[in-house]
Amino acid sequence: MLDRIPGSFPLGSILGIPIRLHVTFFVVLALQLLGSLHYGGDWVLLWFLLLGPVLLLTVLVHELGHCLAARSVGGTAESILLWPLGGLAFIGHTAGPKGICGAWGTLNISLFAFNLLVPAYPLDGGRLLVDGMLAAGVRPRLAASITVALAAALGCGVAVYGIVVFQMVTIMVAVFILFATWQLFQALRTDALGQHPLFAAVMEGAGPGSGSNPGGSGPYFKFDSLVGSRGAAGGGGGSAAPGAGSAV
Repeated sequence: MLDRIPGSFPLGSILGIPIRLHVTFFVVLALQLLGSLHYGGDWVLLWFLLLGPVLLLTVLVHELGHCLAARSVGGTAESILLWPLGGLAFIGHTAGPKGICGAWGTLNISLFAFNLLVPAYPLDGGRLLVDGMLAAGVRPRLAASITVALAAALGCGVAVYGIVVFQMVTIMVAVFILFATWQLFQALRTDALGQHPLFAAVMEGAGPGSGSNPGGSGPYFKFDSLVGSRGAAGGGGGSAAPGAGSAV
């Protein structure tokens, strides 16, 4: 396909993917270097490095990521074109409607299994783990500590995997897990497990110092309770004790 694009010439191939460079890349690079002569040789060298090998290598790695992602789902990677505005990866797929439906089914089953079997809060697997520990008689603080440690480790592992394979959705899932884990850790550290939705029900009526919140749910994931508590505090400040008179 790239052979039909005028002005491009081959640079070789990587992983069986032909790489070509368009001549307009050198035109833009030359114009930028000419404009940098006024500022001295250091600027010329800097722009040459940035717009030359650094930009080409960065764009090439990015486009190779598209090609490898296409191959991983049964698609094809025909070629890569590098030009002044970045790069173009010519990819396609060979799967028909039956293959697409099969991929869709596999994706949904994978998401279901990941959500249910990975014991990392706030995934369903993590919630089931907490419910199982509490049902077995594990103290809430110990259950929360185990959940935080396990979810933090799994979240970091998911993040590393997402970075290695360069999948933004996987990285976002890892950020979601780690953020929820951080909130649970904060509730554990500040002795406020009773305000966290995961432990609020089981800690109702617990004694002082247990992190309970007898007055209702706390500010974790719910902001209305925080506003309501401030309003109650403000209203209570103006009340007087029974039998107390006002001073004139």
